[in-house]
Amino acid sequence: MKSFDPPCPRQLRIALQRTPKALWWACRGAYRASIFVSSVEDAAARKLRTLKAIAHKRQRQARRWTDARPYLHLAFFPLWGNPRAFPVASAVPLSKRFLAGLALVTVATGPWVAASSQLQSLFVDINEARAVAEVGQIAFDQLKFALEFSPLLFAALGWLLIAVTAAMAMLMHRLEVMVTHLDWRARPRVGYRFHVVQISSLALYLGLPLQVIAWSLNHRSVAEPLFHQVFSSPWIWLPASMWLAVRPLVAKNRDAVHRHLYGNAGRALLASLFSTLVCIGVLVLIQLSLR
Repeated sequence: MKSFDPPCPRQLRIALQRTPKALWWACRGAYRASIFVSSVEDAAARKLRTLKAIAHKRQRQARRWTDARPYLHLAFFPLWGNPRAFPVASAVPLSKRFLAGLALVTVATGPWVAASSQLQSLFVDINEARAVAEVGQIAFDQLKFALEFSPLLFAALGWLLIAVTAAMAMLMHRLEVMVTHLDWRARPRVGYRFHVVQISSLALYLGLPLQVIAWSLNHRSVAEPLFHQVFSSPWIWLPASMWLAVRPLVAKNRDAVHRHLYGNAGRALLASLFSTLVCIGVLVLIQLSLR
C-alpha cells in the first residue's frame, strides 16, 4: 500500500507557476475576503459583548440606585424588583422597618386618597343645591366640615388593605413553597416586606390612572381641551412605545423572581396553578355559604 507524501516547497512553487493568473488572483482575493469577514465578525462579537457588559452594569447601578431610594423602588419594582434585597430575617429594628413600610404604603395610597377626594368634591358640587334645600345650609356646612377628615379615613383603609393583602400573599407563598418542594418544612426566601412592597407597587400603578380619571371628571372644562390635544398629537404613541421597550425587562425580571422564589420555571407554573385553584375554591366556598 502506497503512502501519501506531502509536496515539498519546490513542488508547490512549480504548481503555483503553472496555475493560471486569474485563478491565482481569485484564490488570493477569496482568502483575503475571508480574513476580512472573519475580522469583522470578531469585532462585532467583541462590540456586542462590550455593549452587554455596559447594559448589565447600568442595570445593576439602576437597581442599587432604586434600592437606596425606597419611594422610587415602588415605581421601578416591576423592572428591578430583586427578591435578594428582601431577606426573611433582617437585622434592622422593628420600629425602623415599621416606619419605612408605613412611608411606602402612604406613598402607594396617595393617588387613591387624592382620587377619592376629587370624586367627593364632584359629588358635593353636584348635590349641593338639593342638599341645602332639604337639610339647610348649616347642616350642609357641618357635613362638608366632617368630610374634610375623610382622606385620613381613606388612607387608614388603604394601609389596612395593603397590610392584609400582603399577609395573604405571604401565607399563599408559604403554601406554594411547601407544595412545589413537597416539604412542609420548606421556608420561603422572602419576607413580609417583599410582599408589602410588591402590593404597594401594584396599588401605585392602579391608583395613578384612577387619580387622572377622577381629576378629569372634577375639572372637565380644563381636562377636555387638554385630552383633545394629547389624543390628536403624535405623542399618543409614546406610552405604547414605552411599553414595548420595557416589556422585555418586565418579563426578564419576572422570570428572575420566579427562579429565585421557586427554583425553576416548572415549580413556578405549579405554584401559579395551585394558587389559582385555591382562589377558585375560596370563591366557591363563599358562594355556597351565601346560599
